[in-house]
Amino acid sequence: MPTPHDPRRLDDVAFAVDEAELAGLTTSRPVGHGAIRAYDWIDHHARNRPAKEAVRDLATGRSFTYADLDARVDATAAHLRSLGVGRGDRVGVLAHNGVEYFDVQFACARLGAICVLLNWRLTVNELDYILNDSSPTLLVHDAEFAEAAAELQRRCEIGHLLEIDGGAAD
Repeated sequence: MPTPHDPRRLDDVAFAVDEAELAGLTTSRPVGHGAIRAYDWIDHHARNRPAKEAVRDLATGRSFTYADLDARVDATAAHLRSLGVGRGDRVGVLAHNGVEYFDVQFACARLGAICVLLNWRLTVNELDYILNDSSPTLLVHDAEFAEAAAELQRRCEIGHLLEIDGGAAD
């Protein structure tokens, strides 16, 4: 039997798992794709260590606990849902690094949506190619990228734009 450190056959290693907990980690997928394992580690840590620091934004000095981050993710997921984002939809993110990246990424996971993280250093033509390929229903962007986002919305037929006051360039 392989050891847990054997990268070739790690899936064959037996682990003690609480079946009830495992059942709670299963979520449905689109018809014909079977079940997948889903794990919301923000929710897990918010329940088990709510006051512990989860994220520190070095550029702004802002700090967020797991409880803070969980609340932000819930609020973001609710807002995305109100814009029509659901399971299987794609959400593009054109922003500098910041806690907002986590908000959108984990909100998408909670909705079953796919977060498409974009490199802000790319040109509009390069982003156009990526967005036309991924077909997002929403583009989240820093205020700094408002002009590019508007152009991308027009070119790529993106339903909604969501402007955020994001992080700083790295």
